[in-house]
Amino acid sequence: MANCSICGKSCGLMGGGKEPYTGRDLIVCNNCGTFFKKLDQSIASLDRKEFEKYKQDLLYISKETPQEYKTIIEKYLQEANEKFSQKEITEIDNAPAKAEPTNQICPICKHLIYQGNSVCDFCGYSIEEYHFTPEQRKEISLRKNEQLLKNAFYEYKVEIISDSEILGKTSKADLESTITNYALDGWRLHSITTNEIGKNAMLGVNATINNTILIFERCIKAAD
Repeated sequence: MANCSICGKSCGLMGGGKEPYTGRDLIVCNNCGTFFKKLDQSIASLDRKEFEKYKQDLLYISKETPQEYKTIIEKYLQEANEKFSQKEITEIDNAPAKAEPTNQICPICKHLIYQGNSVCDFCGYSIEEYHFTPEQRKEISLRKNEQLLKNAFYEYKVEIISDSEILGKTSKADLESTITNYALDGWRLHSITTNEIGKNAMLGVNATINNTILIFERCIKAAD
């Protein structure tokens, strides 16, 4: 059973492996491996906020890392920072030229409006409505309200089912029972997702525990 090169903790029987990011194939646990993966994804998406967050996370968890591995991580983070910056520069250089601003000013944020835009780049205000007369705005508002009354109305409920705390197993019986009970009251399953709430280890087995989130929908007024 190997120990993680970063945090020093046991990787467990079912967790850990070699990471492909530093070029040194360090053995990392699932938790530390996630930081490398997220950092790489933030570079691909050019998300500076996420990049800085996961960079600091890696620095924090490697505070007690042996110097041999800490040097590898610091070099990797330096190269990742250079890679991110170079990609930023490339994106800026390849970006299409910005249209010239007009003499129109957004009534909300007071920024100049660029030619050809129908919404303000800074606050999202609809420029088209800015040019409507008071009579036109009143007519549009009346039409919106009339359409709203014709639309179907729905109500929603959220149900959360937790996995087993021992093995992290989702109960099929609980899911079927919950969905059936809601269906009998006129609800239909609108969407379903999971939220990881923790990890557990018992009898040498690592288990991820999730909340299964069910969103139900019920029509309370059909469309006219």
